[in-house]
Amino acid sequence: MVKDIGTIETKTENLISSYTQNPLSDPEAINLFLDNINKIRKPVLKATDIIREIDKLILLITWVDVKSSEDEQKVKEIIQISDSFHKDVIKVFAWLNKNLPKRMFGEALKNFKNAVDDLEDSINEVEQVIFVFRKDKELTDIIDNL
Repeated sequence: MVKDIGTIETKTENLISSYTQNPLSDPEAINLFLDNINKIRKPVLKATDIIREIDKLILLITWVDVKSSEDEQKVKEIIQISDSFHKDVIKVFAWLNKNLPKRMFGEALKNFKNAVDDLEDSINEVEQVIFVFRKDKELTDIIDNL
């Protein structure tokens, strides 16, 4: 235990001096840190926007009149590449969710995951509408009579 005021003063000054030389007190270092966070956040936000755009395009298929076997084949191809893309972005999400701090990226990750889930729902919806519901004679007759 330190008993004299001179030693306490010296230790206090040394600690304060070492703290003020700490990067946490340097605005430039803080700005660099925040810039690096944004360098990671921006691609996550852009990826989320791209996934949402793909989701919108997928859903448009339910409003298209698919009449020919060529149209059906195109829908199948769109579903196949979209499903493959979905599996890839799930892996990306899993990696991001594991490696990015939730306090800094929580909302961006949540939005990314919601977009990924919406895409999966849309792919399933298109598959059901085009290949199940539209081929169900009883259902199409009911709809036609509305």
